Amino acid sequence: MFLHWGLYAIPGRGEWYMSNARIPAEQYERYMQEFTAKAYDPRDWARRAKRAGMQYVVLTAKHHDGFSNFPSNYDTFTIAATPYGKDIVEQFAAAVHAAGLRLGFYYSGRDWYNPYYLTDQHYRYLEYYFGQVSELLTRYGQVDVLWFDSLGNSSLNQWDPRTMIRRIKQYHPDILINNRMNSTRGGNKEPLPDDLKGDFLTPECKLGPFNTQTPWESCMTVADIPGTRWTGNWSYTSNATTKPVETSIRFLINNIVKDGNLLYNIGPTPLGTFDPKQAETFLSMGKWIAFYKEAIYNTRGGPYRDQPWGGSCYRADHNGKKTVYLHVSPLIARQGKELKGNTPLFIKDIGEKFTRATLIVNGTGNGKFVRLEKEGDQYKITLPEGVTWDRLDTVIKLQ
Repeated sequence: MFLHWGLYAIPGRGEWYMSNARIPAEQYERYMQEFTAKAYDPRDWARRAKRAGMQYVVLTAKHHDGFSNFPSNYDTFTIAATPYGKDIVEQFAAAVHAAGLRLGFYYSGRDWYNPYYLTDQHYRYLEYYFGQVSELLTRYGQVDVLWFDSLGNSSLNQWDPRTMIRRIKQYHPDILINNRMNSTRGGNKEPLPDDLKGDFLTPECKLGPFNTQTPWESCMTVADIPGTRWTGNWSYTSNATTKPVETSIRFLINNIVKDGNLLYNIGPTPLGTFDPKQAETFLSMGKWIAFYKEAIYNTRGGPYRDQPWGGSCYRADHNGKKTVYLHVSPLIARQGKELKGNTPLFIKDIGEKFTRATLIVNGTGNGKFVRLEKEGDQYKITLPEGVTWDRLDTVIKLQ
């Protein structure tokens, strides 16, 4: 679960509102006095993440507008100066840890508020930047993910990235850092050295292609703004529309079979509540995942990839023997190639010597044996009598 929450929720016009509307810093500051967060309940957020089937949660600690959801020794433009006053990040981290979830922080190096950012006194911004990241990594217990988001129109020479990475890893040796810590515009003419590329890729508002070489996650949003060119809406917007659960499940299935993760965003309201329709989509996803979790968690994409009927994932035992899960899904099938009714499925023999096939499908026929017949260089898979291909996903477990 990705959570975009900050002052930008108050005007309800997106997290880029300060920049898009060219609001001066002193005018934007006024939103601090409206940020009461009266209904903020991080335990409820964590419970919702668990019910939705999430395993890690990422909160915006600071976005491009420069406002920090935590008190800082390096700034006064923080939650401490609002009527709410309390440390949002501290409470969030405690709730996430108590729920048994992994904890992540989003932090923006780009900053529209700080007067020293990318000026001739940028060294003063670096003191602030390094200092705030250190605060996030030393105050709140175990941090599993740092999710950076662009350094703006700059050069890496202005950021001392190797020192930053070294410091982060000293605090949390096993932390994962995304590939945007060193993402600049206009400054990097050459490919990044390997040690500066980050631990995982982050395709935004698009589903990633099959990739087993580099870890990746698609960051997607449950809400859209009608009539805009952008495909997602990150923070709370009053006129946002909610993606249907079928679309959300399609995102997840695509990434499962292509060896990626899904980081799914919701933008809480100014008070700290969730839009009911968006919350219902997350809850419905969790109910669906509950049936299929064996074929979702701790799996890798493949070995059947980019199939007309869908795709597959697998897990291997200590001897390398694979259990393969075929996701026969109209949601990701090629147009016109969706399997319907009880039409048999044919797959190539890839040398795994499957001897048993069972069914995992939403509420009907779970655990039933599926007829598995070897025909030359392929297998023929026939559903049990009375069972048809599901409109969302039918999983065939091959052993």
